Amino acid sequence: MQACRESIADKVREIYSVNPFMKLCGIEIEELSCGRAVLALTIDGQKHFNLNKSAHGGVIASLADTSLGVVGATVGKRVVTASLQAAYLRGAGEGSRIRACARVVSHDGKFMVVCVEIKNVEKPVAEVLATMAIIDDFPEIPPEW
Repeated sequence: MQACRESIADKVREIYSVNPFMKLCGIEIEELSCGRAVLALTIDGQKHFNLNKSAHGGVIASLADTSLGVVGATVGKRVVTASLQAAYLRGAGEGSRIRACARVVSHDGKFMVVCVEIKNVEKPVAEVLATMAIIDDFPEIPPEW
């Protein structure tokens, strides 16, 4: 069963390996399981800072939004963001490794609700609640694994 899980996780990684936006931002997939995904980004002041020398809120939102798509794929769904609500709790400085921990809360075949916690080490940076519209399936990825 473990080999099967690893194979499915590898398929999700393969799907997102060609995502140009993830490459541009430096977003990486760290962990995957059914209905859960952890993505990470190391803050580079030359690319990610705002005028206050902290990670721009758009960078944090982009990490969260990207994690929404990836976590949708872990349950075999191709999704787009319908709504996203973010609470920014603290900044992230140069060299910070921020992680977005996304979890599917529910889905009904048309929509999916996902929560995302973004942390710098163990300190919260942002919390996100999003509704995703399900637009298609990834037929090679089962809804449960």
